[in-house]
Amino acid sequence: KEDGESFYNAFPQERHEFLFPKMKVNLRRTADNPNPMGAFEVIVLLDSKDTAIEVSDRVVEFSDLLQRVFEEESFNDLESELGKSKLKSHLKRELNQKLTQGWAKDISFKTFILKP
Repeated sequence: KEDGESFYNAFPQERHEFLFPKMKVNLRRTADNPNPMGAFEVIVLLDSKDTAIEVSDRVVEFSDLLQRVFEEESFNDLESELGKSKLKSHLKRELNQKLTQGWAKDISFKTFILKP
């Protein structure tokens, strides 16, 4: 097991990424933060070119889906690294449920700005 190599590293494939346009979102209100907002640019790593084409064709629908997920989060949740990792898994799960073919492998952020 120590001498082994990951299957994906042994047979590298081209990366299929999709950058969603910048979205400005109102976050969930709390007593500490009555008007929290955020600006985000999300990069999604996809499994195939066909999946990337589907995301590109349905970019409006998926952007709306991502915004709805962001709106459920509070400023305090997104401030911590644990909160960001939970957000990434939630975004990935929501995207994977809506995709008709393929899947999202990973989520990362190009822009992640929070305003309390």
